Amino acid sequence: EGYAVGNLLAALAYLYIFPRFGERVIFHLGGHACYGWRILFFVGGIPALLSLLVRYGVKESEVWKQTRHATWRQLTRGIISHWKLMIAMILLMTVMMCSSHGTQDLYPTFLEKDFGFSPQRRAQVTAFTAVGMVLGGIVFGLWSDTIGRRRSMIVAFVLGMLVIPLYACWPAAIIPRPSVAILLAGGFLIQFAVQGAWGVIPAYISELAPDAERGFLPGFAYQMGALISAPLTWIENHFAPAGEHGYGKVLAVTALAVFVGAIIVTALSREKHGIRFGIAK
Repeated sequence: EGYAVGNLLAALAYLYIFPRFGERVIFHLGGHACYGWRILFFVGGIPALLSLLVRYGVKESEVWKQTRHATWRQLTRGIISHWKLMIAMILLMTVMMCSSHGTQDLYPTFLEKDFGFSPQRRAQVTAFTAVGMVLGGIVFGLWSDTIGRRRSMIVAFVLGMLVIPLYACWPAAIIPRPSVAILLAGGFLIQFAVQGAWGVIPAYISELAPDAERGFLPGFAYQMGALISAPLTWIENHFAPAGEHGYGKVLAVTALAVFVGAIIVTALSREKHGIRFGIAK
């Protein structure tokens, strides 16, 4: 839920900071004007101070103390011995990254280009969809403890597929004249579904990783997924401007393709729901 709540706080920060300072020149540096929207970067850096609390106030896991590799060589050998699992986790995290960034990153641009929303209006809608993120993560995260990790993720992605017409307001034959209410409902529900699946991921990939490699495999797979999926937003933006409501069409097609891929990868993945860390192998 840290990501979802952070997304909500970021939207609220933009909502209140950008209209007041975004276009103002706050100082000049090397002959270049520095505008007020840079304040958002400083605000975004403040939570990084929490790392000091983690470093000095949070204890190490007892399982990690008991099972960690004593040397880098042992750790490297342990990682190599689980290379198939690592590849599977990277593939899973790639489709997961595509599901989130493919539906989130260009959504404010979609609101601007297809509907002419102002920066403040876009921030309001984005903040509302972030509430859907928070609730989706809670609901599906809790549900996965009952019905299993993969099953709850697949249900979330199926829900996402069903609400694509509301989310992207396309095709026009289904949503001929989208209202603000439809945009809010679609954005809320699509993020409820996407972050619902993401709400399962921390437990899911931690359970998959062996005790001794749990500090490396989930984080490495996460970052590799982010790297591989990085061009997706550029690809969406490249094809979107052509034609009327171009962003809506591209977002709809992207979401459908990504959700289908995510369902397939999730269904083919392993699951170790309920494993006991430090005990089960």
